[in-house]
Amino acid sequence: MRASRTSGVNAAIHPFRGLTFNTKHGLRLSKTFKGLTLGFQRKNFIVRGWWRIGDNFNLNLSKSGFSFSVKSDFGTFNFINPNRSSFKFAGIQIRGKKAKNLAFIFAIPNIIMGILNLALWISRPLIKIAFWVLKVHLYVFGVLLSIGWAITKILAILLAMAARLAVNICIVIPYRITKNFLSIFFNFRFYVLLIINIF
Repeated sequence: MRASRTSGVNAAIHPFRGLTFNTKHGLRLSKTFKGLTLGFQRKNFIVRGWWRIGDNFNLNLSKSGFSFSVKSDFGTFNFINPNRSSFKFAGIQIRGKKAKNLAFIFAIPNIIMGILNLALWISRPLIKIAFWVLKVHLYVFGVLLSIGWAITKILAILLAMAARLAVNICIVIPYRITKNFLSIFFNFRFYVLLIINIF
């Protein structure tokens, strides 16, 4: 049973979750999926949503659209529509234009903390992505460094082989040819002189 100034007296029964029968509003069937409530009441489609963003901010969805608010110990300040804010002190609650300034003033500490928490919440995945990118870059750099080192070793071996070949072609082979030629020349001269002396 409920009694209020705006809606009067009415009764409601909940046979099971998601189904409500109200003497004033009739039958309501609804289902909630992760903060989003969808349902029907008196042939009208119900759309409601409530999500918490960080520790201080709330995102609400209704037929009129989205609203973004911050809650404090003294009420709620609505950023999108400040006239829907509320303020409560010493058991007295006010709403609308009269409440928006007081609700905002008392919500300032929560707004600051909410922004800091939201920044940390957003920065965590960014930091993880940055570390992952750095890890990938270091891995690629390591692979490229290994490939570069292998290429350097191959080039050093090829350069040593080329230098050895050049030394053989320019120094060793001409030296051996010259040595053999001189040896043949002197041996030939010796035999010629020997033949001349004999005859």
